[in-house]
Amino acid sequence: MSGNPSNDDTSSPDPANKKREQEEDLWIEFYYGLLLAIASLPAELIVLQNLVEAHERFSRFFRPTHVISFDDFKTRCDTMVPRIMAKLRERLSHRIQEGGYPIVLATSMTFTEERLRVYREEREKLIDDDIRDIDPEGYTELWRRLTEFAEKQFSYSVEDTGKAVVEDNVSPLTTTATTPNIASSTPVAPIAPANASVQSPSATHGVVQPLQKFWTNDEIAYLEFFFIQLRNSTFLGRELKMPTSIEICNHFNAFLRARDANFVERNVNQVARYCGRKGTQVYQCRRDAERLLKVDGDTYIPQFTNAEFDQHLSMR
Repeated sequence: MSGNPSNDDTSSPDPANKKREQEEDLWIEFYYGLLLAIASLPAELIVLQNLVEAHERFSRFFRPTHVISFDDFKTRCDTMVPRIMAKLRERLSHRIQEGGYPIVLATSMTFTEERLRVYREEREKLIDDDIRDIDPEGYTELWRRLTEFAEKQFSYSVEDTGKAVVEDNVSPLTTTATTPNIASSTPVAPIAPANASVQSPSATHGVVQPLQKFWTNDEIAYLEFFFIQLRNSTFLGRELKMPTSIEICNHFNAFLRARDANFVERNVNQVARYCGRKGTQVYQCRRDAERLLKVDGDTYIPQFTNAEFDQHLSMR
């Protein structure tokens, strides 16, 4: 250890620089934490963004006080959030490969000083400033705050095309998405134009496309229960076959509309697409029923009461 006081003074970090770097690191952590929270919503969104776009947003946020180069920004991200990036890749990879999931762009996120301040205050209660590469899901209150921001950011509605509709005053979502390179540090997608405005869903590309909410608990539970009842029908001792997609959709809409006058009906493509979504309980229940039902025979449409359905809901 040197006894020269001037050397000690020179080696000590400048408080202003340290505070600035802490604020930059906080921005990076909040940005990727919010991406992870959006990807973790029940709607099972595909959140697409790239590092160049993230650096541009970072620079706009801190300009003109301080800006860092892209290479420095990438290094900071690799140091600050590798755990969050790994979780994002893990959460999104199967959705990207399977397709059919709603897509949003990181450019659609509303990112304000107020939200960063709230996040900072919540973090300070739980984590030391010098701790990096956290798993936000491991801190209940911090994760709850990120989830709240994510839920407020995106409305629970989706166009018939499967693209999520954002109600905030932000850039629109792309109507198509390139297949991201999930082996890279972050999923990649085209960047929405900065001067674009949110389009009316009813006029997207000149095609009328009614808004549909993301899949609710009741909708998913209905499809599960429907296919469970179909599977159980094989014990009736009759030659029964699977109903068509149109028959399933009609019964789905009729049952849920009778329960809720404000229910927004699904079309047959939406119902069929969800039933074919691998990795879900609905998909497994449908496959179980298909293996037991016959190709020929009478079509069987399960009939069940609200009370029976409520019991299934309570047991999920």
